[in-house]
Amino acid sequence: MACVEHPVGCKDYKDISTWALETSSGVITNEIETAHPGRRNAFRHFIWRAEMEVEMGSEVSEYFADAHEAWNSIAETTDHLADLANNETAIGIAHEVMAHLPPKTIGTDLRVDTIPAMLRRTESAQQVVALAKAQIEADDYMTTYDFPSSLNRPDLARIP
Repeated sequence: MACVEHPVGCKDYKDISTWALETSSGVITNEIETAHPGRRNAFRHFIWRAEMEVEMGSEVSEYFADAHEAWNSIAETTDHLADLANNETAIGIAHEVMAHLPPKTIGTDLRVDTIPAMLRRTESAQQVVALAKAQIEADDYMTTYDFPSSLNRPDLARIP
């Protein structure tokens, strides 16, 4: 449904999601994740949600983030709560990054300024990653372990 209402945003959502998955795996190694379970997921949400906010704007990025979180099973309540908290932190990261970027130029055709937009994304992505790393290094993130496991409801898990 999200792609029907925001077809241009759908490609951006996919591109940013793929970038966030690949980047988080490169930054938060398996060794780090083993020592600090949940860091990779927190970092991924920081950079994913922040970069969507920067590149897609508040309204569209919130729409896609809400659609993404709507698919969480109630069986995974603690993961959902951690994701929501980390997404809020990510919005702060995005606004800090946006304060230092040149304004976006949008003509009647949203794809007219493709090259400047790509260069801008590279600059914003680098800043997003740097700020997200600082959050992680400061242990300022949420994981499923920050909530009581009694919130999870495996008895209500979706049937595959």
